[in-house]
Amino acid sequence: MQFSLVFEPNLSSADENTIYQGLLAHNAEDLGLPLDEIRTKPFAFVVRIDGAIKAGLVGNIKYRSAFVDTLWVDKSLRKQGVGRKLLAQAEEHAAKNSCNVIFLNTLSPANVSFYKKSGYVFEFERKDYLGGYPMRYFRKPLG
Repeated sequence: MQFSLVFEPNLSSADENTIYQGLLAHNAEDLGLPLDEIRTKPFAFVVRIDGAIKAGLVGNIKYRSAFVDTLWVDKSLRKQGVGRKLLAQAEEHAAKNSCNVIFLNTLSPANVSFYKKSGYVFEFERKDYLGGYPMRYFRKPLG
């Protein structure tokens, strides 16, 4: 069989979807799980003031687990419980979707105590992640 391997910096969404669907089908067969349980389900919660987003959380659910990709709170709203409320909403959403754990990570050393106070357990640190900064990984059991 002849094949070509090509670098494609601007892969079309249709081609990206073909790869994603192929992986899903493989994992469903390999793990013996229904496709719906392993399909990525994105979610987001936002805080708006006068129509402008001032805080938000973006994540996804897959493999019966939730992953927080991004949590941001505008400087003007920090230390007012907004971040905790966003996390609580994500955790509640994850639990309603049969997740038993939620994961997140951070580059910011200042966020470590915030996540620990929010019930997240430090798992490990990957050194030299981004320009020498460590990435810290956390999880929180749900339920």
